[in-house]
Amino acid sequence: GDALGGRPRDRSFYCEGVADYERMAQAPEFRAGLDRVVGGAGKYRIALMCAERDPLTCHRCLLVGRALAARGVGVRHVVDDGTLTQSQIEDALLALAGHAGEDLFAPRSERLALAYRAQGRKHAFEEPEPPDGTGPRIRNNAD
Repeated sequence: GDALGGRPRDRSFYCEGVADYERMAQAPEFRAGLDRVVGGAGKYRIALMCAERDPLTCHRCLLVGRALAARGVGVRHVVDDGTLTQSQIEDALLALAGHAGEDLFAPRSERLALAYRAQGRKHAFEEPEPPDGTGPRIRNNAD
């Protein structure tokens, strides 16, 4: 719904016209939505559905799954050939971003934050047109 959705109505959650998952994750509404999921998971088996085939291209993984895992919730992603844990997704995310393996100067958490940011910028919802009406938005995915 609105609390955990990937297309925020609040314009302050956009950076250069692209939904900013890190900003969204700090919103009281988002945190309240997570509270509802965590509370429900204590009583029921919860499934959060999405239309994306690959979790690495989905806000449910890059935003919601990340936040739930940070709260200690066991997150599993159902894919066509099995189930992946959030930790397995994060390993794939690090590899995709070129940050796999150990790094003497950057801990895993730091490399993971960079990888999440880059993947989020690539796949987050983008406003179709700048708010000032100056024409179509040009997106730079080189991040």
